[in-house]
Amino acid sequence: MNEPIQMRAGQICVPPLLLAALAGAIFLVPGAGVALQFEPGRIASALTGHFTHWNRSHLLWDSVALGALGMLCCYFSPARFWITVGTSAIAIPIAVATCQPELSSYRGLSGIDSALLGLALIEFARRAIQRGKRGQLILSCALAIGFGLKSVVEFLSGSALFVSTEGADFVNVPLAHLVGFACGVLVALAPDLQRCIEKLYRPAEPPTSSFRHGNPK
Repeated sequence: MNEPIQMRAGQICVPPLLLAALAGAIFLVPGAGVALQFEPGRIASALTGHFTHWNRSHLLWDSVALGALGMLCCYFSPARFWITVGTSAIAIPIAVATCQPELSSYRGLSGIDSALLGLALIEFARRAIQRGKRGQLILSCALAIGFGLKSVVEFLSGSALFVSTEGADFVNVPLAHLVGFACGVLVALAPDLQRCIEKLYRPAEPPTSSFRHGNPK
């Protein structure tokens, strides 16, 4: 059963907005992007690189998505919000360094944004099933399919659909989006998977007899 939602507005808004503000502050500091961007071999940059951006368009799209999706996920579950942010922040640079070693650097919150999207869509779908809202379930599935199609187009074209690359020499990394999305989905499904595992390995109860034992009269 999902935990009840009992949160004040400030609790909902502050964490994702603070993270977006951090990215904005780093962008405004001269030289901070180069110093903090993710580069293979620099362990600390695996976390700081998410908060660096190539240009204003890159920062704007990532920050708006983080604010909107982050507040929504905090509304569903603050704990899952932080778990999703943490797991995706670690998994994405590992995947990029392993699968695309030709990239000398990586920047942006878009992978974490994708993780929050995955978390939000699963939470939406779960609530739609529980409440019997078919339209909400269809919308969740449609958005997930749309995300997949967007990633395929970006893979094939080699460029981002929304972020402008004008004035910045960088390439889009759809792999980061897919890895992030998978992290969000797994975090959202973790309670359901745990219940399935508990049922699978729960020891069987001995059969109860309908006869009562006792001495005959």
